Amino acid sequence: GAAYLEKTLRSIVLQTFRHYNVLMVENGSTDDSLEIYRSFIKKHDLLNFHYQSTSCRNKPEALNHALRNFDTNGLRNQYGYLIALIDADDTWLPDKLEKQFDFLQKNSQIDLLGTACNYINTQDHITFSLHLPETDEQILDYMFDLKQNPIINSSVVYKRILHQKHGFFNNLLAVEDYEMWVRFKLSGVKMANLPECLTNHRLHAKSNFNNSKVQALQKTAIDNFYSAIRESYNA
Repeated sequence: GAAYLEKTLRSIVLQTFRHYNVLMVENGSTDDSLEIYRSFIKKHDLLNFHYQSTSCRNKPEALNHALRNFDTNGLRNQYGYLIALIDADDTWLPDKLEKQFDFLQKNSQIDLLGTACNYINTQDHITFSLHLPETDEQILDYMFDLKQNPIINSSVVYKRILHQKHGFFNNLLAVEDYEMWVRFKLSGVKMANLPECLTNHRLHAKSNFNNSKVQALQKTAIDNFYSAIRESYNA
């Protein structure tokens, strides 16, 4: 992620929506991510960026640690009821957060909101775009009939209270986001996706999308998990 971290940070700073705080979670990395982060923060004099280093077993455990300690990180304010996620090699379009915030303000029944997504290469060129189901009903069918992940992780904005009600990430290494979306959906969480491609997900040699072993693990875990979930959903 270090090779693309500055681009990720820059895409956050360039957001037209300004009322946010950022918590960068670093989990035992051996590259120069911390130096890149510190240099960027110093250069742009950013007071709303915070850093947390962990030594957890995996990504979902590190995220859970950060989310559970959210209040102690000095990030709770009037905008603290929403959480947005982004991986260290992905980027947002400048109006992403603003459009999602506006949508959630106008559609208070929606608890979790994603966007369509561009898949980009190492040179930032779009290789293809992914448009996902937009309404809660369409997302339900996409998730349980097609057994597909309806939410792009780096696109999501959701209500922080969902963790208090329905738990955190599961330590299924490759599919922790999908497992949580399914659990949220079975608990009645209302979801939607904006039709615009406001998120860029990067494909590179070290990304999970480009790793056949990880893809196989994801597919097996999703299929096995779905079989058990389907029984409880239809009970």
